[in-house]
Amino acid sequence: MGSASAEALRGEPVRTPLQRHIADLKRRLYWCGFTFIVACVLTFPHADEMITWLKKPYHDDLIFYAPTEAIFAAIKVALLGGITLSMPVFLYHLWKFIEPALLPGERRWIVPFLAIASVFFAMGVSFANFVIVPLALQFMLQFGIDRALVPQLGVGFYVDFNVKFLLTFGFAFELPLAITLLSRLRVVTPDLLARYRKHAIMVNLILSAILTPTSDLFNLLLMAGPLIILYEVGILCARLFGRPPAPPAEEMDEPVKVPEGTAGRRILFFVVLVAGLASGGALAQLSPGGVLDELGPESFVSIQSLALGEGQTVYAGSFGRGVFKSEDGGKSWTAVNEGMTDPYVYVVAVAPDKAVFAGTLRGGIFRSKSGGKSWTPVNAGLERLETQVLFHHQGVLYAGTGSGVFRSKDSGERWEADNQGLSNLLVRALVVDHQGTMYAGTTGMGMYRKLAGSAQWTRITPSRLSHPRDQLPANFVRSLVVDKTGTLYAGTADNGVYVSTDRGDTWRIIGGQLANASVRGIAIGEPSWFVGTGIGMYRSSDQGKTWMQVNNGLTERAIQSFAVGKDGTVYAGTSGGVFKTEDHGAHWVSTNQGIATSRNPAPRH
Repeated sequence: MGSASAEALRGEPVRTPLQRHIADLKRRLYWCGFTFIVACVLTFPHADEMITWLKKPYHDDLIFYAPTEAIFAAIKVALLGGITLSMPVFLYHLWKFIEPALLPGERRWIVPFLAIASVFFAMGVSFANFVIVPLALQFMLQFGIDRALVPQLGVGFYVDFNVKFLLTFGFAFELPLAITLLSRLRVVTPDLLARYRKHAIMVNLILSAILTPTSDLFNLLLMAGPLIILYEVGILCARLFGRPPAPPAEEMDEPVKVPEGTAGRRILFFVVLVAGLASGGALAQLSPGGVLDELGPESFVSIQSLALGEGQTVYAGSFGRGVFKSEDGGKSWTAVNEGMTDPYVYVVAVAPDKAVFAGTLRGGIFRSKSGGKSWTPVNAGLERLETQVLFHHQGVLYAGTGSGVFRSKDSGERWEADNQGLSNLLVRALVVDHQGTMYAGTTGMGMYRKLAGSAQWTRITPSRLSHPRDQLPANFVRSLVVDKTGTLYAGTADNGVYVSTDRGDTWRIIGGQLANASVRGIAIGEPSWFVGTGIGMYRSSDQGKTWMQVNNGLTERAIQSFAVGKDGTVYAGTSGGVFKTEDHGAHWVSTNQGIATSRNPAPRH
């Protein structure tokens, strides 16, 4: 007996088929909503475990900036868990809603449908978390690190970033199944989908631009590329498993054939090509933070600091792999990290008494009195552990930290603040001139100066008498050097090198190719001067008057640090390991034996 007849017998108003479908839809939506709420309540207590799983591509600590950020992050992952846990119920009610339109033989597919759809959703979420999210993080973190920025991600942003990608790819992996189902219902045909391929590609690009957590082209293509590929897989599945179209009536026009070489195929080729090149470029420059630790066993690491010991001894501090040591001038390297709990090393320094110090991102300062064989943390008195500068002067060890300058007179056993006028600033560079004046380069606040015998730091502000082009900008000052005449050189981020002959009162900029360079290091010696930048090495043979690029053989040009030996040998630390030159930069050779294949474990928290 039909539904209409049953309603008439019960004395109820007879509803139209459309009204019955709407009522059925509302009932199923209520069930889906109730299931989703229950699933979210069940997953909320496990938010910590889910955040840990989401955090697998990123090995650093997550922080929160607002009192409510942590709880909202937990709510977001609970929503993700609720959707995942409720997916079989959602799919069941979807199937039951469309079941009347299926043939009797097709209605038996409910169990395979639920199983395949649930597996596809889980595959999409896993694919996003272990492939797409690491690539996206790699691209963005590398961009910031190359510009001397410290990666510190908030838990709210990180969870939001992940959840958007994971949900998008979870549902996107249902696309082939959805297209196949629509084809069985004869809502669409493979020829129709192929005919409107270019429109589908455009819709995918628009949706990717809306759903992508960031606004850059790389992440847009990371999302759009797989969506377009899944669309093509859906067309193939529709051809293989869809219901054959009914034969057209004789009076109907001949079905439109899909032309070869349509604009849609050209757009698809372009998107896949660009996405492939972008992904390959990102994988070729792995993040110093170790975001992609699992990808590529032969990956180079980013060398943030180099320090020269006695003879042929060289120490290299890496961002994510700790400290490496070479005793043969860089020909071979050995990881020396026993006792070092933080492998994210910013700076390595060798003291006059041969003790080796390493400043790290989270673990503070470590000291080795055994040439790197074992390390001991020496952080007593430090306020913030992040240390990016270590500098010796007249028996005193100075440390540039995230809360200013600290000094130690007992080889790091005890630190005391030297911060009057400078506290709460991240110090990136320290130097002392011949008159005892100390200069500090900071992140975002330019330079500070402390006169000999004074405890007060004062900020060096732009002189009103100088041309605006020659004013030292309130910027990121990453390197400071004083030559034998007392001239002060300051390397800035994206503004080149500035020179002062009056202790910072007035400045002039070095023009030419260095005018807008991101400077990572300056070395002044005889007979050549060197400047390391984000696009390679520069050399001057006339005391800084003219500069030329010297990058022959330097296959990785993102210079992070370099050191010049007494014999003129130059070691360059880059985002792709260590390079060495013995002819003043005319020819560089890669010296990464032991670095390229070392896989020290990244920290787990």
